[in-house]
Amino acid sequence: MAVAMTRAHPAVAPAAPPALELVGVSKSFRGVGAVRDVSLTLPAGTILSLLGPSGCGKTTTLRIVAGFVAPDTGQVRIGSEDVTDLPPHLRHLGMVFQNYALFPHMTVFENVAFGLRMRNLGAAEIGPAVRAALRLVRMTGLEARYPRELSGGQQQRVALARAIVTRPRVLLLDEPFGALDRQLREEMQIELKQLQRTVGISFVFVTHDQEEALTISDRIAVMRSGVIEQVGTPDEVFEQPRSLFVASFFGTVNVFEGTVSGSDGSAILVAGPLGRWRVPARAPVSGACVVAVRAADVAVRRADRDEADDGDWLSIHGRVENIVYKGTTVLYQIRARDGSLVLAAGEPALRASVPVGAPVSAAWRAARTHVFPR
Repeated sequence: MAVAMTRAHPAVAPAAPPALELVGVSKSFRGVGAVRDVSLTLPAGTILSLLGPSGCGKTTTLRIVAGFVAPDTGQVRIGSEDVTDLPPHLRHLGMVFQNYALFPHMTVFENVAFGLRMRNLGAAEIGPAVRAALRLVRMTGLEARYPRELSGGQQQRVALARAIVTRPRVLLLDEPFGALDRQLREEMQIELKQLQRTVGISFVFVTHDQEEALTISDRIAVMRSGVIEQVGTPDEVFEQPRSLFVASFFGTVNVFEGTVSGSDGSAILVAGPLGRWRVPARAPVSGACVVAVRAADVAVRRADRDEADDGDWLSIHGRVENIVYKGTTVLYQIRARDGSLVLAAGEPALRASVPVGAPVSAAWRAARTHVFPR
């Protein structure tokens, strides 16, 4: 009699729960919705940025996660635990504020050790943990200094060390680099990302700075008026914006009105005052629409060297009305033949051959065009 043989399959480890999950979270203040039906997932070991203009709800969302604000509806989960009704001190989160919130009467060592002492750890555990945290943020040797004796960047590093020394489940950062100058802010952005990779803690980072969010994040949630407009990787939200708001939030954008007059599957045909364009069909759009093109994607061509539009390039003709010098680039303001203003970026050396008043065309690749419902 034949005996059926079965092969044992190795056990598959269950997927780790998200570090943080918000489900249908809403909050109103005096009848005004600050956060409306926000749902988010933060995978373990990643950085999520809440990005948007002032008043969009990003800080309120962070405070709901921290437990400082109770949501009207919805659920907050950390790991596999529902913490919606837990007070802040039981959520085991870290927090870094814009103003650092260091204790002025404590040394660097004492500031970093504070959270560990609140957990009743002994000196034998606190000392090594504090020194390890200070090494991570490159503050070794400054343990005896007071906050007033530190630069802004050094104070921010101490605040980071104090937040990570307790090994929080999630670290929340509310505009932590807002008070720093541009160069130091850019240095701290890189250091923060390296720090996160080293410690492996998931970060939620609040910022209104688009470049900062692109630099730091694994995922970005773009917020507007309490609602999440789009969530995705930095590449996705920048290269494939789902709304005109998202496209406009990441740099200067030219916006033209038009009407979708047809499609051929891979592209749609748009008719407007400045011509008829064939552009990629990224999402279903019909009828009245707006065409968005980033100024950084628009090249300036001298009229005597103009090239005919083809399937790859689109262009608008006009004259240079103004040139704004911006250091590594210049911004051309071009008055089109229909009276509209087109913005294009160029190299500073271009000013010599294309001065104010010169006839030009503003050209861009059709693939860099975005079309949204009007």
